[in-house]
Amino acid sequence: MKTIFSFLFVLFFSTAQAQPPAIDADSLVLKLTITNQLDQKLETLLRVEDLLTHKIKTYQTSKEGKATCVISTAANYRISITGSADTYEYNIPDFAISPVTLTFKFTVK
Repeated sequence: MKTIFSFLFVLFFSTAQAQPPAIDADSLVLKLTITNQLDQKLETLLRVEDLLTHKIKTYQTSKEGKATCVISTAANYRISITGSADTYEYNIPDFAISPVTLTFKFTVK
């Protein structure tokens, strides 16, 4: 009996770790890959600014240049990184399907 509870605990814990970030009805998961112009992945600080409210969320990209962001739908965003003057503006429609996967190339100094 003890082994069954141990198995169920491990099973629950491992599936809970593998789940994507929680989102509500008016949000979506944005999966970004950040590279330079030579397609080299960038580990950097990423800023996602809502252009209506001017609220900024910051994320750290991994060594593979990847970041996962939870953002609201029906909004326009400006995406920028540390060390680059480049920015991207991206519109999320009302009924966007999650996740959205994008790759952005930045010129870095």
